[in-house]
Amino acid sequence: MWDEPDPETGLVAEAVTDPDPGILLTADLDDTSGVQSWSIHRTVSDLDQLVMSGDRLPTEMTWLDSAPPACVPVTYRLVVQRESGASDTYAASQVTFTPPGGCGGGSGPVGDQDTSLGCATEYRAVIHWRGGAQQYLALERISAVEWGRTINDISEASVTLAVADAGAECCEALGRVEPWVHELSIYRDGDLVWQGPVVRPRFRRDTVTVEAQDVSGWFDHVVNTFRVTYTSGTADARGRMRAPITYIAENHIRLNLQESSLSVPPDWCGVLPYIVRRDADLPRIKVEKDGSSDVAVWTEYLGDILREWTKRGLTWTTVGRSLLLRGRPTSDTRATTTLTLDHIEGDVEVVKDGALGATYAFATSQQSQNITNGTTLGTGRTGTAYGRLDVLEKIQEEDATDADLREAARNALAGRYPVPTSIQVPDAAQLTPDAPVTIRQLVPGERIDVLAHSLCLPLAQGFALSDVAVSWSSQGGEGGGGEQVQIGLIPLGDVDEELGE
Repeated sequence: MWDEPDPETGLVAEAVTDPDPGILLTADLDDTSGVQSWSIHRTVSDLDQLVMSGDRLPTEMTWLDSAPPACVPVTYRLVVQRESGASDTYAASQVTFTPPGGCGGGSGPVGDQDTSLGCATEYRAVIHWRGGAQQYLALERISAVEWGRTINDISEASVTLAVADAGAECCEALGRVEPWVHELSIYRDGDLVWQGPVVRPRFRRDTVTVEAQDVSGWFDHVVNTFRVTYTSGTADARGRMRAPITYIAENHIRLNLQESSLSVPPDWCGVLPYIVRRDADLPRIKVEKDGSSDVAVWTEYLGDILREWTKRGLTWTTVGRSLLLRGRPTSDTRATTTLTLDHIEGDVEVVKDGALGATYAFATSQQSQNITNGTTLGTGRTGTAYGRLDVLEKIQEEDATDADLREAARNALAGRYPVPTSIQVPDAAQLTPDAPVTIRQLVPGERIDVLAHSLCLPLAQGFALSDVAVSWSSQGGEGGGGEQVQIGLIPLGDVDEELGE
């Protein structure tokens, strides 16, 4: 946190509607020399959010927050980092943005309509050949769509159409759809929101349903055939070296999909060009599982290897055809948006989940058959109000160093102390169309802040988006086009520790 400066010292915040709506920030600094970097933050109900940052101060020193939280008091701060190592903080008085539609019924979107969720006017589905580029069959007059996004696992989707609406030619073509040969692509108002291999076409008298998994579904059908030996300071011929876990994951995917003699043609599923990697702030680590001989291959499904590496800090999800590899969000991560209960139609469930709480975490490399050579290390807090709540993480890492184990223990403890709070939107509830977040922004692993003061458990907290579930029906009722968007939120990956041994 920053020292509390006097308001209106060097920074003024003003709600504006013309030419663009938002909060206009104007700085008047006595000294603009020797600036190394700057950042603008906003505080909403004790939640600190990074808004924007840069290296050089703009000449006019004005900024526009084009998507401020609506109808709640917000305090803005400008933090200037000097080349000397000193920093200056300038705070503006509280300001509240009221959208053109007022503050009733969900606070209304701020700025252009594409900054809010909106409501889909059209869904289209296409069957492609594997790879997602060459069209096989456009599915006309679909009656229902379901698709999702999830963190650290495979998401699923399905499209249903009536046989009577399909026509004889389409029906015959659907009968030739083959699992793993064809892919399902789903478009929301023209934008590709989901794509992946067909796994299960279902044919009934009246309907046909095509079920599919996202592109990470391939990983549960690929057995690893390369050594896991990421131990050296420089890359070997296979690209293996100490590196951020995101690099290690991408490289091992590449080895199995492209360089394996079993993968014919190389990258037959067309995944590699669509991997997006974010390494920022992730440490270079060693990952090794090659047996006592140092040449053994870890015989395991590639998907299960990626799940194992979530213990080492990996977070992954798919969006459209893209596979996103990165670390877990923390309180230092910039929030995508701020939601209130007005942005949720229906009930919402907030859970303090003691079963997931922990005050101390152990990480061990002991193997169940031979514990002699294993090493164990712990970190966390003792003497807390919770008493003792341990969590044990068993990692598939050979010759693990203390640093490896400590990092694994920290990852195991992340988000567990204090006892984590999670939010679920039940089946009967959904996000409102004016929720200040777009479908493109609903990416598992992003930070979303939540303000909820009307519950017995008031909330002003940051969360990580864990799941997105979308359903649409052509038989939808008023104003909704039949679309329902639900989300799940889990604790951020912060670690609270005071000791390790």
